[in-house]
Amino acid sequence: MPEELIAVLDFGGQYSHLITRRIRECEVYADLLSFNATPQELMEANAKGIVLSGGPTSVYDDDAPKCDPGIFNLRVPVLGICYGLQVMVQMLGGHVKATKRHEYGKTKLEIRDDTDLFRGLGKQIVSWMSHGDYAETLPKGFDIIATSENCPTAAIRDRSRKLYGVQFHPEVSHTEHGNDIIRNFTTISNCQRSWTPHSIVESAVDGIKARVGNQHVLCAVSGGVDSTTAAVLVHKAVGSKLTCIFVNHGFLRQNEEERVFKTLTESLRMNVKYVNASNRFLHQLKGIRDPEEKRKVVGAEFIKVFEEESAKLGTFEWLAQGTLYPDVIESAGTGSPASRIKTHHNVGGVPEWSKFKIVEPYQKTRLMTYFGRDKSRDKNYQVNQALISIGSGGLTGKGWTQGTQHSLGFLPSAGAHNDFIFSVIAEEEGFVGSVVVLALYTVLLLSGIKIASQARDHLGQLLAVGVVTLLFCHVFINVGMNIRLMPVTGIPLPLLSYGGSSVVCSLIAIGILHNIHVYRRSY
Repeated sequence: MPEELIAVLDFGGQYSHLITRRIRECEVYADLLSFNATPQELMEANAKGIVLSGGPTSVYDDDAPKCDPGIFNLRVPVLGICYGLQVMVQMLGGHVKATKRHEYGKTKLEIRDDTDLFRGLGKQIVSWMSHGDYAETLPKGFDIIATSENCPTAAIRDRSRKLYGVQFHPEVSHTEHGNDIIRNFTTISNCQRSWTPHSIVESAVDGIKARVGNQHVLCAVSGGVDSTTAAVLVHKAVGSKLTCIFVNHGFLRQNEEERVFKTLTESLRMNVKYVNASNRFLHQLKGIRDPEEKRKVVGAEFIKVFEEESAKLGTFEWLAQGTLYPDVIESAGTGSPASRIKTHHNVGGVPEWSKFKIVEPYQKTRLMTYFGRDKSRDKNYQVNQALISIGSGGLTGKGWTQGTQHSLGFLPSAGAHNDFIFSVIAEEEGFVGSVVVLALYTVLLLSGIKIASQARDHLGQLLAVGVVTLLFCHVFINVGMNIRLMPVTGIPLPLLSYGGSSVVCSLIAIGILHNIHVYRRSY
């Protein structure tokens, strides 16, 4: 556990996770906890400061969430943001009421006191407001340190108890100097800013050692940043007791398996077993169209492959995987009121039939804030480039659908040049779809040219030729640049998203050409 942290109590606001991230960017560890966390839990976690997040409800609603009032007696700084300010005011004896005019968007903030929370910011900044209530009467001991046009209590403070509240959102990029405000709060909380990449690695490695001990670990690697970083951390912790398995699931990019295997074995000097399981993954996915079901099938098949291979290699008690904190958030696995975005195949544990115990070096700690995802290109965070550039894990979960090795043969070269595939047409759909789209384009172009040639006035000819030219360019730019050739048939395979936009623009062109044609006839 970090030596110090800022606890963010989640009241269901859309920016709760962003608040936590902003604090961590100040090199202070932050954790998102439920709004009903007890004072004892916070003290056991060594909370140096507490942030009350925003929320979608009003404090005077019957079901409005409230924190434990004992939090305000812990003698640690508290910062209430938006709803957090209002709940603090109401619980300490103030009064919150609805505003006559709601504030949404960018709002000028007039700073009255710049000695602590607003230190170094001047007298005026632009803030981001999103509220319909405000603190009409402040609790005893509070004073106003900033105002806005429609909110006279835009920022408040009880200096003696170090209780602060802001009605705006400092965590969003729209608020000027928002990060400075959060940094000032970490200073008020006497945080040492010791949550650095070096300390994070040490903490992760120590945690793995404490959990795994002298047992053997099997690590699933895909070649992407997430799993490779996890493998490096586990390798630092257990050394030769780590064996990595690199599974080719059939959706890797061109030459990716060779590049990844070479980097893992030669550059990172790991013990890696390569398994080509592309046919079995494609077989399991046959006929499945629902993305959620696909991800679950992929996750279960990975586990089966790992168990089969581990039986050949020896006895492994642990399976290491690179589950990210964002993966958990998107899968609605944090316990907060957030909704599920999508289920990640590496979130939710292993099937009941599996013998593995799971070790995830950074599922809860957001290591990837530094490793690869957010800071990989920042020279201030010296992370081995091998961890951020060797691969991407292929195209699993990036829009792929059912198919065979034959129908998906264009995927590797497509992925080599385009990291985001919108849609893949199976071979039985590709032929018909391609012919229909290309036939439509041909008819439109020929019709436009015919109408242009029959126009009797210069204006009609000019408009028709212009429209045909634009249509021609649209077709060949959007389709030509996004066509993949099917291996055997040679039939062009336009991506559906681009084909759809082309059809829409083509229909608009038809309308214009039709009007020109009517004009020509009346002329």
